[in-house]
Amino acid sequence: MGQRIMTDDEIISRAESLAHGSSTLGQLLGINAEELYGTASLALLLASHGSIEEATILMDGLVSLAPRDGRLFTLYAEVAHLDGDRTRALQLLEASFEMANVETIERVRRAELRLWGRDHTGASRELACVEAAPADPMVVGRMEKLQRRLARTVSGEFPG
Repeated sequence: MGQRIMTDDEIISRAESLAHGSSTLGQLLGINAEELYGTASLALLLASHGSIEEATILMDGLVSLAPRDGRLFTLYAEVAHLDGDRTRALQLLEASFEMANVETIERVRRAELRLWGRDHTGASRELACVEAAPADPMVVGRMEKLQRRLARTVSGEFPG
């Protein structure tokens, strides 16, 4: 079976939807959140194994598909962190603060990245936004480690 060709009206409607910000390119292409976040997880895996260029290419594509997705920007900041690019990581992190769809793991990631950027107050504020105890033991572990590290930093045991 052949693919249906869009009418001029459909094309104009989609273009207007993009221009007005009521749709993202990812939505118009039928890419769901599970596919976006699954690909972002792949990018993190690539970055953690040293394939930073490939991870960056993936994340660039993902944020172009969903340019107002705070989770993607937080994950992209983590890729930049793995690359050692503090400036880029903090820029992406700041961009993610403007967006609403963040969950506990993103809050923990943001706090970790803020601490890495030596923003202890911001890291503490991010953890304070976690409304409920996370169910995932890995997230709990990361959060507890971060809280201990922040406590030691505040008490002067080590600089950050």
